[in-house]
Amino acid sequence: MRKFFFDNVIVGSGCAAYNAADILAGAGKETAVVTEGKNIGTSRNAGSDKQTYYKLSVSGNTADSVYAMAEKLFSGGCADGDVAFCEAAGSIECFFKLVSLGVKFPRNEYGEYVGYRTDHDDSVRATSAGPYTSRDMTAALEKSALLKGAKLFDGFTVIKIVVSFGRTTGVIAVERSSDDDLGLCFFGCNHLIIATGGPGELYEDTVYPFAQSGACGLLIDAGVHMCNLAEWQYGLSSVKFRWNVSGSYQQVIPRYISVKDGKQREFLSDYTDKNVFDLIFLKGYQWPFDAAKAENSSLIDIAVYSEKQKGARVYLDYTANPEGFSFDKIGKEARDYLLDCGVAGDTPYKRLIELNPAAAELFKEHGTDLGKEPLEIAVSAQHHNGGADVDVNYRTCVDALYVVGEAAGTLGVTRPGGSALNACMVGSLRAARHILARGDEFNDTDKMLRQAESEAEKIRDFVKKSDGVSSLQREKSFLRLLMSDSFSFLRGEEKMRGGLKKVEEKLRDFSLNNKCGRNEVAELFKNYYALVAARAVCLSMLICASDSGSRGGALVTSDGKVRPEDLSFRGKKLIYSSGGIFYRNVRSLPRPDETFERVWNDFLKEKRR
Repeated sequence: MRKFFFDNVIVGSGCAAYNAADILAGAGKETAVVTEGKNIGTSRNAGSDKQTYYKLSVSGNTADSVYAMAEKLFSGGCADGDVAFCEAAGSIECFFKLVSLGVKFPRNEYGEYVGYRTDHDDSVRATSAGPYTSRDMTAALEKSALLKGAKLFDGFTVIKIVVSFGRTTGVIAVERSSDDDLGLCFFGCNHLIIATGGPGELYEDTVYPFAQSGACGLLIDAGVHMCNLAEWQYGLSSVKFRWNVSGSYQQVIPRYISVKDGKQREFLSDYTDKNVFDLIFLKGYQWPFDAAKAENSSLIDIAVYSEKQKGARVYLDYTANPEGFSFDKIGKEARDYLLDCGVAGDTPYKRLIELNPAAAELFKEHGTDLGKEPLEIAVSAQHHNGGADVDVNYRTCVDALYVVGEAAGTLGVTRPGGSALNACMVGSLRAARHILARGDEFNDTDKMLRQAESEAEKIRDFVKKSDGVSSLQREKSFLRLLMSDSFSFLRGEEKMRGGLKKVEEKLRDFSLNNKCGRNEVAELFKNYYALVAARAVCLSMLICASDSGSRGGALVTSDGKVRPEDLSFRGKKLIYSSGGIFYRNVRSLPRPDETFERVWNDFLKEKRR
């Protein structure tokens, strides 16, 4: 087993990973970025929420404050107030760091970085650098971190977090290009940051990139307490090229068509008596499925899912208007918005070109001309709001182990669109700064190596038990289909109980079902950790369904009836750990002492340490 040693190891290669690496390497610390593939993760390959950066407002004549933004982040429920406060306070520092690195957020002739409205928020704090905002952020942060001396290890899949006496001492990874000793490598470190994104491997209907797997199972295996695992965002996305169809894609009011046995029809009016043109428009900035909007804009998600359950394929059609459409028949909000933006085209495609030509060009670049052909869609998993339970410095219950970005469970039940990118930046900033202030080292190298070798031997034995003709893809598909069918945005308690039983059976008989061929060690462990994560997610969903009912991205039914929400559970986080599952109360919003002299004196003391 090859061995490497660094002050800090960061697992992942998105915005959160590179921002932490940039800070730590910039402070002169030997820092490694370890990734399965630097170009395959969510930051480089996802849209919608990843093209929006939610921050404190710095334009216009509407007052804003750190506390007001923190209140909004906190108000979604099951979020800790101190973390929300930190993410609000750090948003501007992180935003302008990105500006200084060359990310092209738009500003007007006076220098204002203007904003717009996003889901779950009525302010205009959101901004964007276009469809590839998170990709541009990642590229800029990567360049800066590597120039400062961070070392990139690309092609290494982490399969074990090594923990010794309650403290992490590094990770074991499989090197894709090596056959020596299964390709095993040990990255020893004083501090470890997990920045791998969410568990995208769990669903068949998903907007996550095909290779996105996350570290949820890895963290559970390491003894990390997890929280809010039942809280997800789901919404409409394209199928062939995975991309959220939010914002402009809905605001131009396309047709929704269902195709079965060669026959097509518009179907939204079958599910509601409301003005479907207005519901489609609202879907633009009410994109995530929301149980509270199940009879309004989120009814569209239910209708799309229902048509697919009937065996139909569902499409957005921009080549022609919905039946009966005219500007006179849409509501004032939609009409005023479109006309104020100078949008008056006589087809959805023409309106899209007028409103957001880059949105149309994006799909053309990926093989679909929206002006000529329909776009197949599905209701897909898009973002996990749960993850590792962390403090204000993004530390976990395992010493020296930090979790940042989507892998951290800081975002609660509902949240403003774009707050995930801000959480990536602020979380990695705070984790890196805490590591630098802490400055401790794991001095017993012999103990570190003994523990690593012990874990490596267990890995070798595990692989031997699974030797055979590969069945990994079959098992992976089974789990993904099960999750999309039983544990998505429509959650029937009876169905979930049966699904959880199947997951537990698969986990118990893992080595019998999962056989791996040569060079499939990484995939074997990804399958294993997917089941570990799935069990935790499914159990959390069942408990939340029974206790809190329908909320956020979940509409819960029991005996065919919708279970209403018990709002008292918005003040609690459901914690999952290897030792059990329990609730804890969220930490409240702080009211810090802002007396300048006291803060100044405390700041000077901190700098002298």
